[in-house]
Amino acid sequence: MAEGKGMVGGEGIGSGGISNVGILDLTGMKSTEELAGIGSISRVGVVLVPESLMSGLLAVPMEEVGAIVPVPTGENVKLVTGQMKTTGEALADAGREDVLVVAGQLLVTTPVERVGYSEMIVAGQVYAPEGSEGALTAGISRLTSQAPVSATERICASPDQ
Repeated sequence: MAEGKGMVGGEGIGSGGISNVGILDLTGMKSTEELAGIGSISRVGVVLVPESLMSGLLAVPMEEVGAIVPVPTGENVKLVTGQMKTTGEALADAGREDVLVVAGQLLVTTPVERVGYSEMIVAGQVYAPEGSEGALTAGISRLTSQAPVSATERICASPDQ
């Protein structure tokens, strides 16, 4: 599979193999037949896959894969790959039926008092102002990587604030 839709950086290795990809986004796939076209996955940081296809993905030969993140299916899923910068208020005001999936860094610039998302999945790092750890720990349903880190100075020192 050559570099293209569903891949963030990387290169194909022929014969349906995928290699050297930071984030491999398979969330657009609808069936195990589509997954069957992938011969192998290697040297991939994060694989995002629909929850319904998780068992099909596990049949694909893999090596040197950092994390596999099952993503809920549905129209209320907001998927962010890379870096997301937001406020504590925006996290609190999210719809109760919405799901947030972040594969990368989540930077929160103001204190978090609560998380309004029904589910929040982070494969990466979370940086938030001191005092936000409790609300984030309660609001994040799945975290692959680091627990919330207080980083007020790092966040507030960004040039666009």
